[in-house]
Amino acid sequence: MNQISEIKISYTTNKVNCPPIRNAKDAFDAIFPFFPSDSIELQESFMVAYLNTHHELLGVLKHTTGSINATLTDVRIILGVALKSIATKIIIAHNHPSSFLKESNADINATKKLKEAAKMFDIELLDHLIVNAKGEYFSFAENELM
Repeated sequence: MNQISEIKISYTTNKVNCPPIRNAKDAFDAIFPFFPSDSIELQESFMVAYLNTHHELLGVLKHTTGSINATLTDVRIILGVALKSIATKIIIAHNHPSSFLKESNADINATKKLKEAAKMFDIELLDHLIVNAKGEYFSFAENELM
């Protein structure tokens, strides 16, 4: 007789007293330390911050590392982690090794695709940040691109 695996779901959190993320600067301050300082000017990296309904940070996923001018995003993985962590909001961020903070068409399209997919699960994409090694950022939300 074939045995079918039982799926068990559990959830534990390591609550850290972190102030709520209310704006792009708060998001940048929370996510930027996760970018690898030794390669931020060499390769694009893509991070995802997961928040609860009170805008408290649940955690940050180092999603992908790409090339000099591109990185991949996998909507299924991003949303899978959101569902597993009971996140109701997400903020995405990636770096431009060139330090040029202008959004590309690929950045805009990836943001749209993720925002629409997240909506299906009642998860809100709050912002997309583009960061550079100088500690500067560009916010899609602040520039009304969300």
